[in-house]
Amino acid sequence: MSIPPSGPTTQDPKTTPGGMEGKQDGETMTIAERVRSARIAANKTQQQLAGDTYSKSYISAVERGKMTPSVQALGVLAERLGLPMSYFLGESEIDLSALAETSASLRSTPERERMAREESLALLLSEAEGLLRQREPARALERLGTQETVEELSGSQRPRWYLLAGWARLQSQHYNDANTLLEKGLTLAEHQRNQAPPSQKGGLGELAERMRCFLGMSHYEQGQPELALEHHRRCLAAINDGLVTDPELTLRIYMALGHDYLLLNRYQEAMAFYEHAIKQATDAESLASEGLIYWQLGLAYKDNGDLSRAKANLHKAILAFELQENIRLAAQLRSLFGQVLVHLERYDEAEANLQQSLGTAQRTGDVSTRGSTLANFAAMHTARGEHDKAVEVAREGLDVVKASKDQRTEGQLHLTLAIAHEAKEDYPTAEQELGQAITIFEQTGDKELIGRAHERYGKFLADRGRFQEAYDHMRVARAATTRKTQDF
Repeated sequence: MSIPPSGPTTQDPKTTPGGMEGKQDGETMTIAERVRSARIAANKTQQQLAGDTYSKSYISAVERGKMTPSVQALGVLAERLGLPMSYFLGESEIDLSALAETSASLRSTPERERMAREESLALLLSEAEGLLRQREPARALERLGTQETVEELSGSQRPRWYLLAGWARLQSQHYNDANTLLEKGLTLAEHQRNQAPPSQKGGLGELAERMRCFLGMSHYEQGQPELALEHHRRCLAAINDGLVTDPELTLRIYMALGHDYLLLNRYQEAMAFYEHAIKQATDAESLASEGLIYWQLGLAYKDNGDLSRAKANLHKAILAFELQENIRLAAQLRSLFGQVLVHLERYDEAEANLQQSLGTAQRTGDVSTRGSTLANFAAMHTARGEHDKAVEVAREGLDVVKASKDQRTEGQLHLTLAIAHEAKEDYPTAEQELGQAITIFEQTGDKELIGRAHERYGKFLADRGRFQEAYDHMRVARAATTRKTQDF
């Protein structure tokens, strides 16, 4: 069905009983005029007509004739106004006075109070979403209220409340609460989608996939990449089926898949999805997203042993964050960049980047970045054979990371100390540091780090001729690595 173009209205039309707005006999009303007349007769604001599906500016553009709605959009608007689509297409005429009378009667009944309350709650949901996009979950939760608020919401608003509440808990790192809220919201959205008319199925389907994506992210943060991947693969199927069309959600899903595969040591698949994400971010002109993706892609190449490509992608990420003047993230990246340069034996470049990172961390009070940079400095001194300097810097780093409670960096520093003391032939101290590293890594639950520490300890023991003990540690190292790659 083709929709005739809607021209701009030159004057403020007046509603007449026959639905003609200031028109002379024989003149035809435009879609713009019919939408505006029906909305006014129904006593709805542009925001009420827009609902959760459209924006107020979109309705305004339709009413001013600046935009012609699609058949699907026009069907939604007609349904909300309680009129047949044939009226808006000019195929029939309707006396809007009856609609106005019905609306007037609503204004004097409790129904009006209910509608006003719904509009107020819809505004609160929009405010909460804005706060979450600014990463202010505590303030967003204040807007959302408790789960008792859900009972006051209209049916279409309830899944959105669960989405926003789950997102806020995810940002607050309350992952179990996030899982519960998102699972409830996902079940509700899917049920509503099955019962909804065709015009509403798309919006509810995309809302469900957004919750599924966040649910996967919550499992990822809990160290459950297999569960995360299960959810994100279903999101990917929704993209391929055309159910997900929102560019921001598509980008989020591609990035999440990259993270899942990277945590599972499936580097080729991780890199493929990061490449998809980069293209999506470039198309959307999202510099912040590009920086994050290049960062993750650099990590994937680093973990896969391709240090040259790791270096190239990390450098792109640094440039992206420096263009945004995000000095904290740029400093974190320079520390990682320095680590890659150490592995490439480009020590002068590594030292320059590490010094820059350390200076920024000290100026901004970023304890975490300062600790990780000192760890990379200590590793650089070890690689250069400067073992006394490595011990000195590593001890300084331990004082810093204990304050930040960064267990991964703390464990790495103990490994560096073990290597330095072994090189100095101080074997009892080296063994003590290895044991300390394993104890700390086990607290993180990171299988890769645990396996790496046991492997290092096994080699140390083998060099001392303690072969049975060495075998035991090597067996633990293999088991940790195997679990990580075969759990899925």
